[in-house]
Amino acid sequence: GIGDNAFRLKKNIKYLNVESGVESIGVAAFETCTALITVNLPSTVTTLSNKAFKNCTAVKHISLGNGIRTVGSEVFYNMNRLNTLIIPESVIYFEWLAFNYSRFNGTVIFLSSMEFETKNKCTTWGDNIKFCVRTEAQKKHLIDICDVKEEKITVIPEKSVLLLPGYNGDNVQIVSGNTVSLPTAVSREQFDFAYWEDAAGRRYTAGGTYTVSG
Repeated sequence: GIGDNAFRLKKNIKYLNVESGVESIGVAAFETCTALITVNLPSTVTTLSNKAFKNCTAVKHISLGNGIRTVGSEVFYNMNRLNTLIIPESVIYFEWLAFNYSRFNGTVIFLSSMEFETKNKCTTWGDNIKFCVRTEAQKKHLIDICDVKEEKITVIPEKSVLLLPGYNGDNVQIVSGNTVSLPTAVSREQFDFAYWEDAAGRRYTAGGTYTVSG
């Protein structure tokens, strides 16, 4: 794996593409890499240790990969430029303090239906963050324990196909589900937030339903 403090305070790293085979990102491995813009992790990475990307204030896109199982404390600390952050189905433990002092104007999407532990609490994030979760229990935890306003939370319907924009805003990727019929032409504005499609073909965003032509 990438060791503790391995690239801490390196100010010249802009794009991080971790090679397949790496299994862990160490404590504070990329802390305060303030030029870092995009992070792409392979499916072999299973652990994001505490403070792994703390104070990486320029990051706009993170792809966690589909192998992540544990996300530690303050991993996304003080990230204010993220748009959409997806927590994969593989995650079994998520430390809410991962978001400490993150005030980005975007959406956090939990594909995992894991139970949130009562001690997992964070109230020091911005009011603009929206959440998409898998279960009503997760929604209740966010409201009761983390003080998130109910209107900021959407429960993703079961058996839905979840889609989101590519990191450059031009391409569409399938995040959950095997096949989906995509429109032939879409605009970037239509994908400001992640959305999903149910069995009846209705398309949803955190703000309700809408139609995509093409």
